[in-house]
Amino acid sequence: MFYHLTPLSFSPESIASRVTSRGWIGVDLFFVLSGYLITGILLDAKSSPSYFSSFYARRILRIFPLYYSVLTVVFVSTRFRQGELGNDQIWYWLHLSNLRTAFGHSWNSILSHFWSLSIEEQFYAAWPLVVFWVPRRKLGWLCILIAFICVMLRNLPQVQLLNHTYPNFCYRFTVLRLDGLALGSGVAVLRRENQLHCELRRFAGPALAILATASVLVLVFRHAPESAVMTRVGYSLFAMTFAAAVYVCQDTRVAILRATPLLKCGAYSYGMYVFHYPILVILRTPGTAFVPYELRLAVALFATYLAAWCSWHLIERRVLSLKSYFKY
Repeated sequence: MFYHLTPLSFSPESIASRVTSRGWIGVDLFFVLSGYLITGILLDAKSSPSYFSSFYARRILRIFPLYYSVLTVVFVSTRFRQGELGNDQIWYWLHLSNLRTAFGHSWNSILSHFWSLSIEEQFYAAWPLVVFWVPRRKLGWLCILIAFICVMLRNLPQVQLLNHTYPNFCYRFTVLRLDGLALGSGVAVLRRENQLHCELRRFAGPALAILATASVLVLVFRHAPESAVMTRVGYSLFAMTFAAAVYVCQDTRVAILRATPLLKCGAYSYGMYVFHYPILVILRTPGTAFVPYELRLAVALFATYLAAWCSWHLIERRVLSLKSYFKY
C-alpha cells in the first residue's frame, strides 16, 4: 500500500519515498503466504469427500462477491477511453488481467492492481488438482522444481528481450511468478513432514538471516521491479526470504504480529487491497495537488480502512457465513 501511495504521499527526494519505492516486494510476500495457507488447507482436507467442492465454494464466497461488485460499479458508472478498459473488460471478468497487462504498459486505472489477484485465481483453479494427485513428499520436490524452472525461464534471453520490450512481462506473467506460490506451498508440505521438519528447523534462523541480508543488499542497489537484476534473481531471492520468514514465524512467538491493529488489518485486508488503489486514483486528481503529502497520506489510509471496514461488515462477513454449508 505504501508503495502504491508513494507518488501521492511523499516528495520524490525524501528518504521515505526511497524506502517505500521498494515496497512492491510486498506482492512476493503475498504469493508466499497464499501458497503456504492454501496448500496447508488442501493437504489437511485431502481425504475429505468434499475436497474439491468445498474448496472452490469457499474460495468463491471469499473472492467473488466483492470483486465482481467492484467490477460492475466501475464498468457501469465510468466511461473508459477507447483501447484502455472499454475493450478489455473480458480480461477482468475472467481473472486474466495479468496476462493482458503483461504485454502492455501498466494502466493508471482503478483496476490496475487486480493483476495479482488474477494470478491468485489461476493458482486456485489448478493447484487443488495437483495437490490431490501428487503424494505429499513428491509434492515438496515438485514445489522446488517449479521454483527452479521459473527462475530458469526468466533468465532465458528471449524472455529478457520480451521484458525489455514490455516492462511488466516478467512481473505479471503467471508462469514467471510461480516461484513465490511454489515455495510457500513447499513450506506447507515441510511443516507436515515431522521428521524432516525437526531436522531442518535449527537451520531456518541462519538461512533467514543470510537470505534477508542478500535481499536488502539487492534492494539497496536496485529497486525497479522490471530491472534485469530483479527479473533474473530478485523475485526468487525475495520468495526464498519470505518463505524462510513464514517457516521461522510458525515456531517463534512474534509479539508484534499478534498486535490488535494488525489483527484488525488482517480481517479487513482483502477490502483494503481492493479499495486502496481506487482511492489513490481519486486522490491523485489535479485538484488535490495543493494538499500536503502528509495530509493526503492520512486521508488515503483512513479512507482505505473505512471502506474495508464497511465492506467487511456489510458484504464480506455476511457472505462468509455461508461457508458453514461447505465444510470439509
